[in-house]
Amino acid sequence: MVYASIKIKTSNFAGSLTLLRLFIRIMRNFSKIHLLTILVFGILSFKTLAHDQPGAYEIINLADDFYSVYQSSKKLSPEKRAERFSQYFTTQFEPFYSNKNFVKSIESFSEIEKVYLLKSNQLSKDLNGSMESFIAIFADFKSEIPIYILHSLGRFNGATRDLKGKSYLMFGVDLMVKYYNWNNDTPFFHHELFHVYHENFFQCNDELWCSLWTEGLATYVSHQLNSSASNDELMLNIPDSMIKNVRSRLLYSLTDLKRKFYSKNPEIYSSFFNFRKDETNLPYRRGYYLGYILVK
Repeated sequence: MVYASIKIKTSNFAGSLTLLRLFIRIMRNFSKIHLLTILVFGILSFKTLAHDQPGAYEIINLADDFYSVYQSSKKLSPEKRAERFSQYFTTQFEPFYSNKNFVKSIESFSEIEKVYLLKSNQLSKDLNGSMESFIAIFADFKSEIPIYILHSLGRFNGATRDLKGKSYLMFGVDLMVKYYNWNNDTPFFHHELFHVYHENFFQCNDELWCSLWTEGLATYVSHQLNSSASNDELMLNIPDSMIKNVRSRLLYSLTDLKRKFYSKNPEIYSSFFNFRKDETNLPYRRGYYLGYILVK
């Protein structure tokens, strides 16, 4: 059993002794994280894993279907239209779309319609290329998890979910076009693919520190695989200037993190990894950057 090793670069934190001590105390909590040797050495020396054995994966694109149903149902009443969507998508992907409300997503679709279609048409090709480059490094990646490209109904840009006893990796085109303004999606794809790979070695629980570790590690790996990626491409600037705003209040950010480190409160989780504002006035989604700092 191997413990994760994390190095602290004090020069990155303006020489603050108080901050360093706090940071070290937070880091010590990660002694609870056990990783297999292959994962640790894989992260530190990616090229040692590469060989010619291909991975196996399946990609299903339902994003185009949302556009098609949207176009073909324009003459229906809002109620009948939502019913048409529900019936169709439940038959296509029942574990995710069952009992979902389509009304808001239908009403707002005209705002993203053109860019959504362009992104959907390009996404399968881009994802296949990203899969190939990921497998070239993590050649033991053999995922039986189906990969869906779809309209997430405003729920996520990328996510792994256990639905009715089976795992899925899903990419939500609707939120990708809403929040992304760059052309290179490969760092984002590598981030999500690493989550799938990581789950073979480490199972997360409901405490905040666990998500901090898994998201921080996925961000770190994505950056290692894409060394020229911008903070935007690493999704570290959603909301705008997130890194700048966290770093300007880094001591407070880490103090707040220490206080909530073992929390299982969904609202606290949402303020660190989703779009919920909290009492700190710190940026939402800051957990991705704080986790990235911890892993580095």
